Amino acid sequence: MDFNPSTTLQTGLTLLTAFGLKVVGALVLWFICRWLIRLAVNLIGRALDRQALDRTVIAYIRSGIGLLLNVVLIVALLGFFGVQTASFAALLAGIGIAVGMAWSGLLSISQLDYFYWCYVLSK
Repeated sequence: MDFNPSTTLQTGLTLLTAFGLKVVGALVLWFICRWLIRLAVNLIGRALDRQALDRTVIAYIRSGIGLLLNVVLIVALLGFFGVQTASFAALLAGIGIAVGMAWSGLLSISQLDYFYWCYVLSK
């Protein structure tokens, strides 16, 4: 087996160049998408302001949408680098189900407390 430093150097340089271009492309994509996410969140916030919603609700919706879009961006960038994202999608689906079940539990407890206190105060 012959070791040729020139061939090894050429192969290494080719791999580093390809990886460097991918990193630069990912950084450009990151900054452009972050700008678009900020723009979308601000547009949604302005549209909700016109609907005369409570500021807290608007902030909550804006935060949720911003978080969701940033997670989608990160998963997309990982896919851009060749990372398998199916497990991330399954993890996010599980988290979504868990949060949904927690919210339904919170809402049902709140309603029960409300009805309980209405009953107690009516006596």
